[in-house]
Amino acid sequence: MKEIFTVSFVGHGTIDNPNLILRRTIEAINEASSEPMNGYKPIAEKIIFYCGGSGEFDSLASTAIDVYRKTHGEQKVEKILIVPNITPDYMERVQYVKPFYDVIVYPKTENDFPEEEIAARDRWMVDHSDTVIFYSAHLFSDTEKYLLDAKNSGKPIYCVGTDERLRVLRRK
Repeated sequence: MKEIFTVSFVGHGTIDNPNLILRRTIEAINEASSEPMNGYKPIAEKIIFYCGGSGEFDSLASTAIDVYRKTHGEQKVEKILIVPNITPDYMERVQYVKPFYDVIVYPKTENDFPEEEIAARDRWMVDHSDTVIFYSAHLFSDTEKYLLDAKNSGKPIYCVGTDERLRVLRRK
């Protein structure tokens, strides 16, 4: 068993069916964090979840992590908010969501524009995780390019969206 296993949640767009996406996200967490060939035992002593905290999917992912935490009480779980240091408005939003996370991390980026900061944060999360759980309402944003890179490097990607055009990112 590994000591630590990391999962990133990356997504964007409006979620049309939150209950379906929440169920799929919980299923993806359970599948990603256990070993089916070993009786679904935990894959690691501790699971670290990286979240963006700024959109609908981030909020839904936070809820899914809380469900996982309740059903796997013996498992060490850490929910980390990854924040691009961009604008005063964004930092105000961080103050609102701060109580829902165990730790807040501000990765250093070299970008000058808020849109680039978000993309840099997403790239950091994908690069620093063992697997990625992904939601998107549409195709081919910068994030999806990072996810394709991750998939091509052998990193499992769980696409929990309903758009069948994203099946190229699915784990199976």
